[in-house]
Amino acid sequence: MSSINVLDIVEAAYQWGDRDEQWLSTILDLSRGALDRGYGLVGHLYNFCTSDARQALETSALIGPPGMDLFAIWHRMFRDLPDQLVARGTRYICISAPLFTARRAMQIEVRDVEVLFDRYLGRFGVADSLALNAHATAREGLMINIPSRDIVSLDPPTRRRWSMITAHLASGLRLRRALHAAAAAGSVADPIEAVLSPDGRLEDASGPAQTPQAREALRAFVSLLDRSRAQAARSGGEAVDKTLALWTGLVDGRWSVVDRFESDGRRYLVAYRNDCSLPDPRALHPREAQVCRLVAYGHANKYIAYELGLSTSTVGTYISSAQQKLRASSRVELIQLLRAALTTPS
Repeated sequence: MSSINVLDIVEAAYQWGDRDEQWLSTILDLSRGALDRGYGLVGHLYNFCTSDARQALETSALIGPPGMDLFAIWHRMFRDLPDQLVARGTRYICISAPLFTARRAMQIEVRDVEVLFDRYLGRFGVADSLALNAHATAREGLMINIPSRDIVSLDPPTRRRWSMITAHLASGLRLRRALHAAAAAGSVADPIEAVLSPDGRLEDASGPAQTPQAREALRAFVSLLDRSRAQAARSGGEAVDKTLALWTGLVDGRWSVVDRFESDGRRYLVAYRNDCSLPDPRALHPREAQVCRLVAYGHANKYIAYELGLSTSTVGTYISSAQQKLRASSRVELIQLLRAALTTPS
C-alpha cells in the first residue's frame, strides 16, 4: 500500500458533496491497492432500521474483477438466507468488530451460512472474505467485503491500521447522513460549531465549542494534526502511521474536523458535531452511552479512545460508571446488556 493512500482514504471519508454511490466507489478505489486479493472489493451501505432486513442494503458498489457476477452473488446469497439466519446475520453485523473474516464469523455466529457461502462463492474459488464494518450508528453503517481464495489472516500492524481507518469511515458516513438530512429538510441552522486556521487559531465558535476546554482541545488537535500531515507528506513510511494514530475519529467525543477551502483559496478546518450514542441509553449520561455503544462491539478501551478522541483513562471512567448504573457485575455482562439494546429494533 502506498503510504499516502492511508490518509487519502481518511480524507475521502469526510467528503460529503458526492452521491452515496460515488462516495462509496471512491473509498473502494483508494482501498483496493492494499486490500484486493484478486477478486476486487464489494461495498454496501446498510440500514437495519427497516422492518425487512432483506432490504437493508441501501447502496452498493464494486471495483475490480470478476465484476457483476460476484456482485450479484452477494445480493442473491443474502436474499436466499432463511429468515432465522437473516435475523442472526443482522444481529452479528450490528455488533461485530470493525474487522472480521466471513469464515470465522460463520463458524462462531451463523454456522449454517457456511453451506450457502460455499455454494454461491465456491465456484469462484472464494474460500473466505475479509470484512470491514464501519458502524455509523447502532444499526447503520458501511461494509466492505474483500473475497479471498485463502483463509484470511491479518498481522497486528495491518489490523490496527485498518481498524483506525474503519473508525473514520464510520464517522464520515455518520456526518454525511446528518448533513444530507439537514439539507433535505431545508435546515438553515449552521451545522459547523467551530472554524479554525491550519495553525490552530480559532476563527469562530458557537455552542459548546465556545468553552475554554473545547477551544483548547480543538486548537491543539488542529495544530498537531496539520503539522503531522505535512510531515507525513514529506517523509511517508512511519510518519503516515503516526499521523493516522493522531487523527482520532472525533475530537473530545463530539466533533469531526474537516478541511474546507474558501472561494479565495484560503484553507480552514471546520468542526462539525458528529457524536452518536445508544438508541436506548437507559439513564446513562450521553457520553457514557456514547462509550457504551463501542463497548458493545467488543472494542478495547484504547480503540474506543481513538474513535472518540478521549483519553484511555476517561473511557475507563465512563465504562465503570455505566457498569454501576446498569448493575452489571462484569464487563462481559455489561456487553450483553448493551448488545441487547443495539440489536432491538427501534
